[in-house]
Amino acid sequence: MTAVKSRITARGKVERMGSNQFNVLVENGERYRAEFKQAGCGTSETWAGENPLRVTISRKKWVSQLHPGDEVEYVLEPVRRKDKNSPTGFKVGTRGVSMTIVSRAGQ
Repeated sequence: MTAVKSRITARGKVERMGSNQFNVLVENGERYRAEFKQAGCGTSETWAGENPLRVTISRKKWVSQLHPGDEVEYVLEPVRRKDKNSPTGFKVGTRGVSMTIVSRAGQ
């Protein structure tokens, strides 16, 4: 039996960030923070911003589908990355694995 990887889910409306990214304005912040901590992530969950908490969508195939104000559910998985500054030689970050448009802006 294969263990299921932890999943971290951000849900909220999106705002454009520059010309090729969107930020999810995380409405389920308490749940997101709990999942982030449980996954053992060594990066900051607030690196994209807080008040409200933000999570960045960068994959071109997802960005091309979005419009400011759309509501999405964005699922991330923890990934182990090399980090020469870490005593263990790695840290745990996140990678987007799915993005679902829940509703379109203005609808």
